[in-house]
Amino acid sequence: MRKSIAYIVFCLWCLLGVVSAVQAQKVIFGISPMELSKQTTDVAPLLEEYLNKTLPFGVEVRMYPSVYDLVKALQEGKVQYAYINSFGYLLAKRNAALEVLAMRGTANGEPEVYSSCIVVPSTAALSSIEDIQEHAGEYPIIFTNITSTSGHLLPRLVLNKAGIQAEVYFNDIVFVGTHQAVIEYLSTGKPAVLACSYELLEGKTKEGGIDATAYKVLWKSEAIPHGPIICQSNLSAAHKEAMLNALRAIPEKAPDLWQIFAKKLWNSPQVRIIKGKESAFDYLQNLVNSDEELMFILDFYLAE
Repeated sequence: MRKSIAYIVFCLWCLLGVVSAVQAQKVIFGISPMELSKQTTDVAPLLEEYLNKTLPFGVEVRMYPSVYDLVKALQEGKVQYAYINSFGYLLAKRNAALEVLAMRGTANGEPEVYSSCIVVPSTAALSSIEDIQEHAGEYPIIFTNITSTSGHLLPRLVLNKAGIQAEVYFNDIVFVGTHQAVIEYLSTGKPAVLACSYELLEGKTKEGGIDATAYKVLWKSEAIPHGPIICQSNLSAAHKEAMLNALRAIPEKAPDLWQIFAKKLWNSPQVRIIKGKESAFDYLQNLVNSDEELMFILDFYLAE
């Protein structure tokens, strides 16, 4: 009898040990508010369910109230994987060993990128960003929306680095909502400095929606990657590989979840999840020289 009791106790102890080991393996996948934060909440429970069915370790998908909360959790090692905007990643990795695990890509496996530009009507007395200083107060600046990287954040950062604070050098700051609205404003020829997606402007020009002679490009960015999925560098190669494979398999294994990613979040039906390329973020990394510049940009997410 005593042997039976001892055996049962031993089995329970082993079971508790197994449960503890499984719990210890559980990881946190953090998500910060994106530009389409209302849709982001839809994806969290479905992503958690999918990852727990697919991976050999437990996953909790956790929403964070702000990008700063997620950055702090990453730096404290409380989050192992995260979907975060590019500037948030650059801030987090300043005080943590992090790397890009996965990112949005094209069908041929290349990073899906875009460009930003600052433009003016061809009649404007401006030929470069620096010329704006000589014409302080003469023009309004037209942005898309407050959290748009190409239509606001990056152009504002570039202007700031040139010593041009929007509140000082422009007679008005206007957010018109979309890139299309910026391009329509540009087509009117009204005096203004405008910021938008270079690809969308180029596309509208080719379609005949706006004449190529109607505007001048004062500045164009290099290729900008979309926000990545990142991870702690100290995770094992096998652990990271399992997560990467699970993410890449979403279109085939979880088509309903993929529809949320491709259509609602990214609005890019042909998009794929590809292996991350750290070099894709070199341009932004070289552009931002301090925590203060990064926080200047990220603060606009809180203001939305």
